[in-house]
Amino acid sequence: MEQWRIPQREVPVTLRLYSGRQSEGQFFVADVADAHGRVYSLTDRLNDDGERFLAFSGETRRLIAKASILYLVLSEDVGEGDPEDARPTVTLTLRDGSELSGDLPFSMPPDRHRLLDFLNAAPAFVRLEKGGRRWLVNRDAIQDIREDEAEKN
Repeated sequence: MEQWRIPQREVPVTLRLYSGRQSEGQFFVADVADAHGRVYSLTDRLNDDGERFLAFSGETRRLIAKASILYLVLSEDVGEGDPEDARPTVTLTLRDGSELSGDLPFSMPPDRHRLLDFLNAAPAFVRLEKGGRRWLVNRDAIQDIREDEAEKN
């Protein structure tokens, strides 16, 4: 049966749940590539509507409901994305009252290029970047978003 097992890699993260609990640990992601050679990522796994729970290994091993995740901080580089992506600088206020600030990279068709368009069509988890730090934020955890006007000029 071992020949049928899909190879997994560990992705180190800091996990923050709605409950306020914060844990260091790893999620597991299939170590395979698609037909175009793109390696399956943690972002893909979080945004997969078919999975409601993910295996997490921290101080203990447990299954985490994706809906309970406020955000996670990635410990590894997830790539810079497309240089053509819009990158508004924003401050996110989350439902627990905390705030995160950074660039929110996204790509949309030319006729739907506003931040509002993206947020209404966005996957379950959106990427936020600042310096070398990267978050994956549960879109449903976002209470409001403020664009940094100083960065727009």
